[in-house]
Amino acid sequence: MVDGGSKSANYFFSSYVENDSVIWFGNRGLGAFRFNIQTEQYASYRFDKQTNNQILNDVFAIAKNEDGYWFGTSFGLVRLHNHEITIFNETHGFPNNTVHSILPGAKNELWLSTNQGVIRFNTQQLTFQTLREYHETAVTEFSDGAYYLDEKTGNMLFGGINGFLTIQENDSRQPDYMPGIQFTDLTIFGKEYNIYDFFNERKKRPTLELNYSQNFFAVSFTAIDYINGNDYTWLYKLDELSDTWVESGKTGTAVFTNISPGNYTLSVKYKNNITGEESLIHSLRISILPPLVPDNCCLYGLFYTGIVLHIYCFSSDP
Repeated sequence: MVDGGSKSANYFFSSYVENDSVIWFGNRGLGAFRFNIQTEQYASYRFDKQTNNQILNDVFAIAKNEDGYWFGTSFGLVRLHNHEITIFNETHGFPNNTVHSILPGAKNELWLSTNQGVIRFNTQQLTFQTLREYHETAVTEFSDGAYYLDEKTGNMLFGGINGFLTIQENDSRQPDYMPGIQFTDLTIFGKEYNIYDFFNERKKRPTLELNYSQNFFAVSFTAIDYINGNDYTWLYKLDELSDTWVESGKTGTAVFTNISPGNYTLSVKYKNNITGEESLIHSLRISILPPLVPDNCCLYGLFYTGIVLHIYCFSSDP
């Protein structure tokens, strides 16, 4: 018994037999417990130390493979590997945080049932694909521990609140398709504009041209893929300011604040979470214009610091 037999501390929702001596138990609120049936000793594992999110300790499912131990919780999928904890949830593109069950599949894959469909998770590449049904009788919200593998047929069954779903793996592979990237929208200080109204076509290549007072802006982009588009992770960087790619998840938007006048290159790409492949990089030139020199200036000077233009005006007015 946990915590002296306290009723609130002894809600166990799942179990997993690791070997002849060790059984894991998933607790509602206190994490996972590794119990040795030979010695009757146990060790507890809590997962909220990194995020201080208590619902990470609601454990509904447990599994293990060569890539670590895996726990389905109220706040996503938790990986325990080499004493390190990694969390995968809506922040990384999961359709929902609650993982009701974990069913190991072929080729280091885990099948996860959630409140918004089933996830096929690759434990080596740490990529995933979301599977949803799109009809009136669709089963989308699944139930705790309601899963089964039929070893004769290979069918996987997941029980939900209005029926059950059957999935069968096969060896077919869809052809690789990596559509091109298009820049679609522009937002300046939270207000949406037609991005094409700000392109300067007179230069050698189309350039998004903004003045110095419009330097709080966001640029949106997309790749037209009606089948796997929801399984893309977007990344971007402003080449002149950083070599580090910024991950924006499933949201194809790059946000910039207080950008100094100058010329920049916005580079964008996406990763297909099913295959792990990355797209070609697509670039957009961005020009932030400096302030105009006032008419009453009789003498002015300018110089460059990197890519920033500095203008000094010496007025003839007393």
